[in-house]
Amino acid sequence: MFSRKGSLNLSIEAIVILVMAMAVLGLGLGFIRTMFASGTDKLVGELDNINIMQASESNPIVMTNTVKVNKGKYAQLQASVYNKVDTRLIPYDIDVGGCAGSSAGASGITIDCPDSINIPLRQSTNFGCAVKAGTVPGLFTCQMNITSSVAGARNLTGSFFVEVLV
Repeated sequence: MFSRKGSLNLSIEAIVILVMAMAVLGLGLGFIRTMFASGTDKLVGELDNINIMQASESNPIVMTNTVKVNKGKYAQLQASVYNKVDTRLIPYDIDVGGCAGSSAGASGITIDCPDSINIPLRQSTNFGCAVKAGTVPGLFTCQMNITSSVAGARNLTGSFFVEVLV
């Protein structure tokens, strides 16, 4: 009549398939959890780098306070400048002075910014600069000068830190 070997064989196969499915599900959930954890760290880092700073009439120059960069690598400095002159579009020249710190002469930090930017009247303009770290680790103070030859335009100076990590 009924063969008990067949039904026992079928239930063992069902158990094996169920165990394999649970293992694959566990591996999948672990992978997703790992990806979200690393994604969260990256997101928090990017949120710190998002250009949420905006210069205003009361604060005409705003920039990243501290740029952290590994030795020999690049990072971005973000800045925003406000044009208080209400007559026209003003061209501003950007000059980044040297960086001073514990080993100022040997710091080897280079900062590449646009040579000049045009800022519309009563508005702010955001820009970024590439900061390349030298080989000497430490915290260095750097200065940025933003000048214009147009009458009525303010010359602005801001300072920021570059932290060279090992």
